[in-house]
Formats: sequence, structure tokens, C-alpha cells
Amino acid sequence: MPRVHIELDRRAAVFLVDRDPHEPAQVTIDVRSLGSTHVTEAVTLADADVYAKNH
Repeated sequence: MPRVHIELDRRAAVFLVDRDPHEPAQVTIDVRSLGSTHVTEAVTLADADVYAKNH
């Protein structure tokens, strides 16, 4: 499930983890309640090693 944090200044951050190694996640996020929106940054972190982790 996506996690959303909305601050007092109406900014939002969405974090999504797809743990299925074979199927991509398909996600729709309704942001209409936030008013005018735009993406300021989008980052994908991926690795072919399903056991990869940050140290």
C-alpha cells in the first residue's frame, strides 16, 4: 500500500514498495483533494538482486 504524508503546507510524499519480483505494481493515486499538483521529483531504486539491502 502506498503511504502518503501531507504536511501543513499542502505538500505530499508518496512511497511505494513493490515486493513482487515478477509482476510490476499498478497504482492509481487520487490527489484531487490536494488542489493544484505537480511532481517535483520521482525516484526509482531497483536491483536485480532480490536480497540487496542498504548497509
